[in-house]
Amino acid sequence: MLVNARSANDDQFFRYWQMIIVDEASGVSDEHYNVITGTQTQDGNRTLLFSQGTKTVGYFYDTHHRLSYINTSIHDGGWINLRFSSENAPHVTPQWLRERLTECGGRDSNEYKIRVLGLFAEDDEKTLINRVILNRAMEMKLPAIRDDEAWGWFLLVDVAAGEYRDFSVCVLARVIGNGGTFEENPRRVEFVGLPIYSNSIDVKQFKGRIIEEYSKLSNARILVDAGGTGLQLCKDLEDEGADVVRVTWGNPCFLNENKKRFINLRAQAMVGLRDAMRDGYCRFPQNLDKKVRETLEFQATHLPYSFTEQVRYQMLSKDKMRAQGIKSPDIIDAMSFAFLERIYFNVSDRSGVGGAKEKRLSARERLQQKMAEAAN
Repeated sequence: MLVNARSANDDQFFRYWQMIIVDEASGVSDEHYNVITGTQTQDGNRTLLFSQGTKTVGYFYDTHHRLSYINTSIHDGGWINLRFSSENAPHVTPQWLRERLTECGGRDSNEYKIRVLGLFAEDDEKTLINRVILNRAMEMKLPAIRDDEAWGWFLLVDVAAGEYRDFSVCVLARVIGNGGTFEENPRRVEFVGLPIYSNSIDVKQFKGRIIEEYSKLSNARILVDAGGTGLQLCKDLEDEGADVVRVTWGNPCFLNENKKRFINLRAQAMVGLRDAMRDGYCRFPQNLDKKVRETLEFQATHLPYSFTEQVRYQMLSKDKMRAQGIKSPDIIDAMSFAFLERIYFNVSDRSGVGGAKEKRLSARERLQQKMAEAAN
């Protein structure tokens, strides 16, 4: 057998014995398929499509449905569909399947159907967090963290910047653990409250309010969206001596396991929040104003997402959300910061482990110390 492999280009070519192989076929545009099918004019022509079922629209999806030989009137005139499930593969270990089952959230999750079962996610609701998950999390009464554990404080900050993001938000959270929900030491979060939620506060006032909240806490860390106006806020908070983490969540993930699942840190953080809500690892504030609670619930259930051809999560961009009439989910954005990879907490003096055994300066004491040093 003589095989002459060629890369596809815009030039059409015709041969009697010809096979066109398309990898990651669900991501190829329908316009390209118009070209490909136009070359398949002879009996010796074949086309082979490889992909995972990441989309429920497009030509690749159609080849498994309306264009399938099962659904055509002439059975030899349609596409022959082959599905391969990792659950049936002899080289796949039970341990790998158990890990994916936990990681994806069960056999009924879209991610498991696509990555493991070789199915299309027919029940995709197009939003990351559904009402069942949200209601379970909102109704959770038991603390996610015990008082005798070594927990820490986060102030999670999202800065209003332009017409699409009208509110500046600061969420107070108690946190513990540093891993995903399927890992040995999962991140658990109690969102204590929203000390700042305003669409009229300017950046200077916002900084002052954040420092005021920060000074009440021991060993807290402030996580700030460093895009746009947030970058200057980060610098101002750092000048005040605050422990600031700059969040640039358009960046790719650092950990290899997260690079395989998420297109960027935004997707990783949002899925981390979703999984914690689903698995009982986070609790929402119990005393929210009715209007704020309704806003939070709307934002949580309007987070459009999709999968890339490599089955990586990607969230819909803010511009495209706006085009669909969905405002920027400021509260949920800030809350998701707590689940970003490699974001560690400082153990609070008020936590049950270690606080009574060694003296640590509180945030207020550190600020007072810095001011005294500056005065001298």
